[in-house]
Amino acid sequence: MEYPQPQCNARYSEAMTAILVGLNYHRVGNRDPANPYHRLHTVARAVFDAQIRLAASRGRFVTLDDVAAGRLSDGISFLLTFDDVSATLADVRSWLADRRVPFHICPTTGITTDGFGTRDKVNWIIDRLDPAVVTAMVTAVFGPNVAAHESFYHLTKAPDRSPETIERTLIEPLFECVLAREPEFESGAYLSWADIADGYTNIINHSAAHRRMDLMDEAAIAAEIAASEAVFAAEISTVPIDFAVPFGEFDQGLAQRLDTVLGPLGYRAILWVERCANLISGSPLADRPFHLGRLHAALSLSKFEDNLDRAIADARPLLVKN
Repeated sequence: MEYPQPQCNARYSEAMTAILVGLNYHRVGNRDPANPYHRLHTVARAVFDAQIRLAASRGRFVTLDDVAAGRLSDGISFLLTFDDVSATLADVRSWLADRRVPFHICPTTGITTDGFGTRDKVNWIIDRLDPAVVTAMVTAVFGPNVAAHESFYHLTKAPDRSPETIERTLIEPLFECVLAREPEFESGAYLSWADIADGYTNIINHSAAHRRMDLMDEAAIAAEIAASEAVFAAEISTVPIDFAVPFGEFDQGLAQRLDTVLGPLGYRAILWVERCANLISGSPLADRPFHLGRLHAALSLSKFEDNLDRAIADARPLLVKN
């Protein structure tokens, strides 16, 4: 199965009448530089409100149910999503409801269960531990050459190293040191399962551990999906039928593997992070999920508007060929 490259295409055909712009947010609210949790991508509340108003002035907000059912009118539609589900969503939920703006949440089951994710652990380690302690651990695990030439932060994201190995041998032992220094450590940075069960309905699977899936084969992807589905079933008695790819950058090989794994499980949509809007034509394919790109929300209104204008001008079809 071949996929077109995720390049922008500004040429419209007569059949391509609907434009769907996906919007991807994480935290919304104030940012305290001293709080490691606030290093998650954060859009200020006033900026968020202005961005949503701007989008609403350009088109209407829809859900994946609308996309799948072909309920997109001619013109522009918006799909609003929140990845990892920061607790700050509780502060904007009623504001969105008052304006009849539907949205989807994308929980990573491990983050929702534990109250923090791997990147949070890395930020806490950097913020709370003596750099000499971190360097000593890196030296013990990977040797002095790596410790001398790679920062701890970039080492934990290195594409040529197994995320599972990095977590097990480096991040987890160092994070245990953080917990030993912070006996009252408590997150509260993300929605809990009880929060999600309290009326959140448009839910998208965002994996179990938020690891780079482009490094996974089909068996590893299947195990990751199974682990997340088991938690969803146990915690909220439902299993999502849509999937948001961790980190989100489109990869053709990963798209093929996700289709192979998720298609037979009945998944409907796979969401990525891209710079272009989606041109919607016809009905979604029945035999495999449809793929959609989302814009990573800008930190300012002016940049958001620039990105939105560019995405709409450069809208392209879905990432999967008919």
